[in-house]
Amino acid sequence: MVSASTRVKSFVVLAVLFGSAPVDAETQTEILDEARTVLAFKVPDAAVAGALPTGWTANVAPSGPFNGANFIVVLIDRKLVTDPKGQTLTAGGPSSLSVLVIPGKNTSGAAGPVVVGGFIEPAGAPGAYGAYTAATTTLDKKLHVGADPAEEETWSFASKEGDSLDVHLRFTPASPVPSTFDSRTYSAAKPGFYRISRGNQGNALLRAPGAADRVQHHGYGQRATPGQVL
Repeated sequence: MVSASTRVKSFVVLAVLFGSAPVDAETQTEILDEARTVLAFKVPDAAVAGALPTGWTANVAPSGPFNGANFIVVLIDRKLVTDPKGQTLTAGGPSSLSVLVIPGKNTSGAAGPVVVGGFIEPAGAPGAYGAYTAATTTLDKKLHVGADPAEEETWSFASKEGDSLDVHLRFTPASPVPSTFDSRTYSAAKPGFYRISRGNQGNALLRAPGAADRVQHHGYGQRATPGQVL
């Protein structure tokens, strides 16, 4: 059984740095300007355990909007990517991708989101985390203004192998709450590899325990071939 937990809309500007244990060194690789839609779910523990690398276990939040969620889908509308010198890296213009994440911790004391899969345009696969499947990606957005304001997003990802992910959301807009972040994101495919993200973001809760429900309509569909994580 899969139960939806939380939906969050984020606007993010971040710097990404590369790190690799055990060497404690940082090299800035890119600066990103993105809009993200985050869906948090509670899925069977056995499915989560099977997707994590050896030595890792799920590390769910005990409180807050992601309370109890052990599987997170991050939908990214990437506006701009530049290198540390300010040169544009998004030659093809804006792009969209999806990232499948499990909040985890390992026996060495590391803790943070672990990328276990995702979809990206073919030129970007398998990505820095070695986890993304090449796919055709589409994103449609609509903004309704007036007496009944609403935003709509329709995301679609499909690989040639038949894996797919489709998400539709219609929600009442909300003013984002600004914050800063400094986090490490790990790779299930490449144990010991991580990327450091630091930056500023604005988050608006669309649906979460104890918060106002701004979601007017939602749809979620997925298909995975055997051995794939979705």
